[in-house]
Amino acid sequence: MVSGRPRRAPVGLRRRSTGPIGIGNGSSIQGSLVAGDGGVAWRGSPAWSPDEGANRDVNEAQQLTLPWPVVGAVIIGAVSFTVFVLTNWWNGERERLTRSREVFSKAYAAVQEYKEFPYVIARRRKDTPEEERIRISSELRRVQADLAFYSAWLMTESRHVHRSFSELLEQARNVAGSAMHDAWLQPAAAEDSEMNTLKQDMSALASYECAYLEEVVDHLSLWPRWTRRLLRRKPGA
Repeated sequence: MVSGRPRRAPVGLRRRSTGPIGIGNGSSIQGSLVAGDGGVAWRGSPAWSPDEGANRDVNEAQQLTLPWPVVGAVIIGAVSFTVFVLTNWWNGERERLTRSREVFSKAYAAVQEYKEFPYVIARRRKDTPEEERIRISSELRRVQADLAFYSAWLMTESRHVHRSFSELLEQARNVAGSAMHDAWLQPAAAEDSEMNTLKQDMSALASYECAYLEEVVDHLSLWPRWTRRLLRRKPGA
C-alpha cells in the first residue's frame, strides 16, 4: 500500500536548493564568512573589518602597559628603599667610627699614663714609704690591665692599628720600664728641689707614637688605607 506522503531522498542524495546562493537551507557557503548577510551570516555575529585585528592588538597592549601612577609609585618606593638602606648604613658606620675613635684614644692615653710612672715613683712621699709602694703598685697594676684590655680590643678593630700599638707598647715598656727601675733605686724626694732629679729621655717613643696615630687616622678615614699611604709616601721612597 502506497502512502500519500512524498518519499524522502536517501541521506546524502538530497537535492540541493536551486535558489540563489545564500538563500535557503542548502547554501554551501559558511555563514560566518559573509558578515551582514541575513541569509548567510549567523544571527548576532558582528561585521568584521581589517582594522578589527589592529584594534584588538592595541587594546591588549594598553592592558599590558602599567598606568603612569603605578609606575610612579614603584619608582618612589624604590628610591625610598634605597635612601632607607643608605641612611641605616651611614648611621651604623658613624657609630662604628665613634666607638673606634674612643677606643683608640683611650689606648693611647693608657700608654701616656704608663710613661708617667717613672716620675710618679721618683716623687713618692718619703715619710710613708710602705703606703707609697702599695699605692704606686696598685695604680701601675690598673694601668697594666688597661693596656692589656685595649690591646685585645684593638685586635678586633683593626690588625694594622693593633700591630702599631703593640710595637708602641713594647717600646714603652722597654724605655719607661727601665726608667721605673732606676727611679725605685733613688731615694724618695724630701724637698721641692729634689722633685726634678730624674732625667729620663722618652724621645725614643716619638716615632712609634706617630706610627700608631697614622694607622688610627687611616682606619677612621673614609678613603681606603692604601690611598692615604700612597699620598703620604715621599717622592723617590
